[in-house]
Amino acid sequence: MSVDQLSELHQRYVDLSNRFKAAWTFHQFLQGLSKVFKEAGIEADSVSFQEIYAELKEISKDLSTATMDKASEELDSIDDELSGHVEKLAEENTKVTPTLVRQFFGRVKSYDERILAQLLKFLIQIREGKWNDDELDKIDFLLTRLGEELQELGVEPLERNPQRTREILAGLWQTMGEEDPGAESVSDIVKEIHTLREAFSQIETLDQFNELGVIRGYRRLKHGLDHLLFHPAVAVEIVDANLFLRRTIAEFYRREEQRIAAEYQEVFELERGAPTVDTELDGDLQSFRGEVENFERSIEEDDVKLDTVARIRERARGLAPRLREAGAAQIGAADAGASELQLSALDAVEEGWERGLPERRPSEPLRIRTAHAALLADPLRQILKVLENSEWGASPRSVAISPDAQPLRIEAREVLAYRRLHVERGFEQDLEQFIVEAAAVRVLITSHAEEIIGMVDRIEDMSASIFERSRATCRLAGQFEHRFEYFIQQLVADGALDEARTLQFLRMRLLRDYSGLWLLVYA
Repeated sequence: MSVDQLSELHQRYVDLSNRFKAAWTFHQFLQGLSKVFKEAGIEADSVSFQEIYAELKEISKDLSTATMDKASEELDSIDDELSGHVEKLAEENTKVTPTLVRQFFGRVKSYDERILAQLLKFLIQIREGKWNDDELDKIDFLLTRLGEELQELGVEPLERNPQRTREILAGLWQTMGEEDPGAESVSDIVKEIHTLREAFSQIETLDQFNELGVIRGYRRLKHGLDHLLFHPAVAVEIVDANLFLRRTIAEFYRREEQRIAAEYQEVFELERGAPTVDTELDGDLQSFRGEVENFERSIEEDDVKLDTVARIRERARGLAPRLREAGAAQIGAADAGASELQLSALDAVEEGWERGLPERRPSEPLRIRTAHAALLADPLRQILKVLENSEWGASPRSVAISPDAQPLRIEAREVLAYRRLHVERGFEQDLEQFIVEAAAVRVLITSHAEEIIGMVDRIEDMSASIFERSRATCRLAGQFEHRFEYFIQQLVADGALDEARTLQFLRMRLLRDYSGLWLLVYA
């Protein structure tokens, strides 16, 4: 064969190898998704790349003039086999929503640029006509991840080396195989992105982002770009604007997170004292509880959307005066339907909860030495008394809903922590004791709130000491809330995602009770 034919064969091998890398990377990505989000119904195990990998490795030895015909036939066979695998993966890709992609990378914290580039190459590879909005949202997210890198857990990601980002983007645009749209068209797009970014920088509150509609306008612009989203000059501007926008919104959200929680917490507090004869109001409250549940789940999954925040605040601000008019005269440290807001992560507590625990309760009662004995001694005694009298062989959830435990609003994970503290080895004792102590903080918060509420109609009897004690409790609750974040980050780093989600639920329980007491003391 001629040199040209040999060169063509080598190019076929390179192209096939590149397609293989992209498809195999996407297959591994699907496997990760299927493990983390079983409910999505993604099936990745039906496709195996091991044989193709072995064949490609073997054929690389045959790329010589002596074996050209054989190598060409083998490449044809591999091409057909790989195309079949790609077709199956493309079908599974339709189940992968933008939300799943965001949640997955939020949990595994994988920012490897090579993986991200291969995932984008695969989406280019399976493209048929124009991309739909969901595909463009996934591409937009992955391109943005290319522009940043994670320094360490708990630290805001930093911008990746811009030069390296441009090189990757240039390679992706070449993979697209599209004609250059021309300098004028690209310049117009870049100017429009600059205009929107300038609008972002002028916004002063979280509410304004939603009210002005700039996010929706920016999203429509990106959807209209289609394949031009990959043009290097456009992609660089999009990535830069996305990172700026995310940092800005995150900063606004951090400032207002407690106030947002306090606003819907107030609704639940008012609900306790409101009459239940208003069918329409009851229906609105039930709908609102569902929205709050979804909102708190989105916080756990790092998938909070601005329109969701705006809707929660609008509903809360609309319901509060209706509840007051309905006769809500008392504000309490509301349970806020916490028993109804059980998250799917808590199901992990019920699966194999007894693993590593003795069959019978140890004879010695549990003793907890806490650095916060001045505040937590009494609530800890209450919790330990209830749990010492509970049935050791019963599941944690059944103990949590028992008549004795319900007044303290003990959670299943807290029951399990109490049991694990009886065992000296096999569990992280610091974490388990922290969980029990955090439950005691909630009990303390509730007692303070109820004491203040009980004096609402007797202002003259209300002493300064209750407010001093409540302020001390608020400070302690703030410390525990930060420690929750520390333990959650450690669990995520260790890959214990179910456990991390369970702790996030307990953190939100504490935050909601804490915000209620804060309102009573400081508002």
